Amino acid sequence: MLAIVACAHTGTHIWARSEPFGQRVLRYCADMLLGMDLTFEVGEREKHSVRYHFNQSSGFGSVSVDGETVKRIFQMLALSTTVHCKFSVGMEEIHHVDIQRVRKRALGGFLPQTYRVIVDGKLLVEEVGNRNS
Repeated sequence: MLAIVACAHTGTHIWARSEPFGQRVLRYCADMLLGMDLTFEVGEREKHSVRYHFNQSSGFGSVSVDGETVKRIFQMLALSTTVHCKFSVGMEEIHHVDIQRVRKRALGGFLPQTYRVIVDGKLLVEEVGNRNS
Protein backbone atom coordinates (compact mmCIF):
# COMPACT_ATOMS: atom_id res chain seq x y z
CA MET A 1 0.00 0.00 0.00
CA LEU A 2 1.38 3.41 -0.96
CA ALA A 3 0.52 6.86 0.34
CA ILE A 4 1.60 10.08 -1.35
CA VAL A 5 1.93 13.07 0.94
CA ALA A 6 2.71 16.58 -0.27
CA CYS A 7 4.45 18.85 2.22
CA ALA A 8 5.55 22.42 1.52
CA HIS A 9 8.58 22.09 3.81
CA THR A 10 10.01 18.70 2.87
CA GLY A 11 8.62 18.09 -0.62
CA THR A 12 6.54 15.13 -1.73
CA HIS A 13 7.32 11.82 -0.09
CA ILE A 14 6.02 8.36 -0.89
CA TRP A 15 5.83 5.84 1.93
CA ALA A 16 5.63 2.05 1.50
CA ARG A 17 4.14 0.16 4.44
CA SER A 18 6.27 -2.48 6.15
CA GLU A 19 9.20 -2.00 3.77
CA PRO A 20 11.94 0.13 5.32
CA PHE A 21 14.25 -0.28 2.33
CA GLY A 22 11.42 0.25 -0.15
CA GLN A 23 10.38 3.31 1.79
CA ARG A 24 13.83 4.83 1.45
CA VAL A 25 14.05 4.03 -2.26
CA LEU A 26 10.64 5.49 -3.05
CA ARG A 27 11.27 8.61 -0.98
CA TYR A 28 14.60 9.17 -2.72
CA CYS A 29 13.06 8.66 -6.19
CA ALA A 30 10.33 11.20 -5.44
CA ASP A 31 12.89 13.69 -4.12
CA MET A 32 15.18 13.17 -7.10
CA LEU A 33 12.34 14.00 -9.49
CA LEU A 34 11.59 17.19 -7.57
CA GLY A 35 15.19 18.37 -7.20
CA MET A 36 16.98 20.64 -4.73
CA ASP A 37 15.46 23.97 -3.81
CA LEU A 38 17.46 26.30 -1.54
CA THR A 39 16.34 29.76 -0.42
CA PHE A 40 18.56 32.06 1.63
CA GLU A 41 19.20 35.74 2.32
CA VAL A 42 22.36 37.66 1.48
CA GLY A 43 23.40 41.04 2.85
CA GLU A 44 23.15 43.06 6.03
CA ARG A 45 22.05 46.58 5.02
CA GLU A 46 21.03 45.65 1.48
CA LYS A 47 19.16 42.34 1.85
CA HIS A 48 18.48 40.06 -1.11
CA SER A 49 16.55 36.81 -1.26
CA VAL A 50 18.33 34.16 -3.35
CA ARG A 51 16.66 30.97 -4.61
CA TYR A 52 18.69 28.12 -6.11
CA HIS A 53 16.90 25.25 -7.82
CA PHE A 54 18.50 22.24 -9.50
CA ASN A 55 16.67 19.16 -10.77
CA GLN A 56 19.13 16.30 -10.65
CA SER A 57 17.11 14.07 -12.99
CA SER A 58 16.65 16.62 -15.81
CA GLY A 59 19.88 18.60 -15.36
CA PHE A 60 18.01 21.93 -15.46
CA GLY A 61 18.27 24.58 -12.77
CA SER A 62 18.16 28.28 -12.09
CA VAL A 63 19.25 30.99 -9.69
CA SER A 64 16.97 33.91 -8.93
CA VAL A 65 17.63 37.00 -6.84
CA ASP A 66 14.61 38.89 -5.47
CA GLY A 67 12.34 36.92 -7.83
CA GLU A 68 14.33 37.65 -11.02
CA THR A 69 16.23 34.85 -12.75
CA VAL A 70 19.91 35.75 -12.95
CA LYS A 71 21.35 32.42 -14.10
CA ARG A 72 20.03 29.33 -15.88
CA ILE A 73 21.78 25.99 -15.43
CA PHE A 74 21.89 22.92 -17.64
CA GLN A 75 24.25 20.09 -16.85
CA MET A 76 23.84 16.42 -17.59
CA LEU A 77 27.46 15.29 -17.45
CA ALA A 78 30.39 16.56 -15.39
CA LEU A 79 33.86 15.10 -15.08
CA SER A 80 34.54 17.05 -11.90
CA THR A 81 32.94 15.92 -8.64
CA THR A 82 32.36 19.56 -7.63
CA VAL A 83 30.37 21.96 -9.79
CA HIS A 84 30.43 25.70 -8.96
CA CYS A 85 27.73 28.26 -9.66
CA LYS A 86 29.28 31.69 -9.01
CA PHE A 87 27.61 35.10 -9.13
CA SER A 88 27.53 38.45 -7.33
CA VAL A 89 24.59 39.98 -5.45
CA GLY A 90 23.99 43.62 -4.54
CA MET A 91 24.56 47.13 -5.87
CA GLU A 92 26.14 49.07 -3.01
CA GLU A 93 26.84 46.11 -0.74
CA ILE A 94 28.29 43.52 -3.15
CA HIS A 95 28.55 39.89 -2.05
CA HIS A 96 30.19 37.04 -3.98
CA VAL A 97 28.14 33.83 -3.86
CA ASP A 98 29.46 30.38 -4.76
CA ILE A 99 26.96 27.49 -4.73
CA GLN A 100 28.79 24.17 -4.88
CA ARG A 101 27.18 20.89 -5.86
CA VAL A 102 29.37 17.97 -4.75
CA ARG A 103 28.75 14.39 -5.86
CA LYS A 104 30.40 11.09 -5.16
CA ARG A 105 32.74 9.78 -7.86
CA ALA A 106 30.99 6.43 -8.45
CA LEU A 107 27.33 6.72 -9.53
CA GLY A 108 27.34 10.31 -8.26
CA GLY A 109 24.49 11.40 -10.53
CA PHE A 110 22.17 8.82 -9.00
CA LEU A 111 23.01 9.44 -5.33
CA PRO A 112 22.11 12.34 -3.03
CA GLN A 113 24.49 15.25 -3.54
CA THR A 114 25.89 17.84 -1.13
CA TYR A 115 25.03 21.48 -1.75
CA ARG A 116 27.11 24.25 -0.15
CA VAL A 117 26.37 27.98 -0.24
CA ILE A 118 29.48 30.09 0.33
CA VAL A 119 29.05 33.85 0.63
CA ASP A 120 32.19 36.01 0.69
CA GLY A 121 34.31 32.95 1.50
CA LYS A 122 32.16 31.84 4.48
CA LEU A 123 29.95 28.75 4.54
CA LEU A 124 26.32 29.87 4.90
CA VAL A 125 24.30 26.71 4.12
CA GLU A 126 25.11 23.04 3.63
CA GLU A 127 22.42 20.54 2.61
CA VAL A 128 22.74 16.87 1.67
CA GLY A 129 20.30 15.12 -0.60
CA ASN A 130 17.38 16.42 -2.58
CA ARG A 131 15.12 18.76 -0.68
CA ASN A 132 12.30 21.08 -1.67
CA SER A 133 11.32 23.86 0.68
